[in-house]
Amino acid sequence: MKLTVALALSFVLAPAVARADELRECATAYEQTQRLQQKNELMSALEAAERCAKPACPSLLTTECAKWAGEIKGKLPALILHVRAADGCPLPQAMVSVDGPSRKGEGASLLVEPGQHTVTVVDPATNQAKSESINFALGERRDIDVSFGKPGAVCPRPTEKTPFGKVPTVSLIAGSVGAGFLVMGIGFGIVGAVKRGDLDECKPNCSRDRLDGVQPFLTAGDVLGAIGLVGIAVGAISYFVLKPKTLAPATGLFVTPSGGGVRF
Repeated sequence: MKLTVALALSFVLAPAVARADELRECATAYEQTQRLQQKNELMSALEAAERCAKPACPSLLTTECAKWAGEIKGKLPALILHVRAADGCPLPQAMVSVDGPSRKGEGASLLVEPGQHTVTVVDPATNQAKSESINFALGERRDIDVSFGKPGAVCPRPTEKTPFGKVPTVSLIAGSVGAGFLVMGIGFGIVGAVKRGDLDECKPNCSRDRLDGVQPFLTAGDVLGAIGLVGIAVGAISYFVLKPKTLAPATGLFVTPSGGGVRF
């Protein structure tokens, strides 16, 4: 009987105990947010503010904590990385590390504590790393450009894999359209040649209608064939002009402040 009563009480009291612990955590986070802001430990203050802004906390706390969280985010420096590989193309899978507390912000930004930090970016394909020590001011928003290619390296035009290897998209489109027009031109030319052959049975007294019915096919065949040949020529020329070249990865560190940004 006593065991039954104890079990019943545990089921009744357990949610109340859990709720009390939850409220205690909310109150603790509320106090920590204020204390950490006073100590200028903004990253930790943001985490505390987000804890007491949860819906499970009393509305009296969540309203103020949510307000504090927004204010703290506005004070934290945010860096936005633009990383390019050796070929000059964007490198979104680059590995980034910052000494000291950091966390992902809005979009592609990274939030850090104000002050001096060493930012390190690693190209996972080559394991090449670049680092730079940067002093971040309170509330600063800074774009950082990191390139693992030679200065001036430009990302090649989009290419498509074919049995002939990687072919620039422009070449592929021009060549395909040209081939299509050439095939149509040959088709019209064949029809025109067949119709002209049919005139042998009525020569030299063929009617004007029969004569007029041959020439459009021959003309269309010539025009379409010429367009097709031009398209194929454009595709061939653009292939040799736009074919991507392999760029060797560069070494060295380049840091140039530009409009609030850093390139290295």
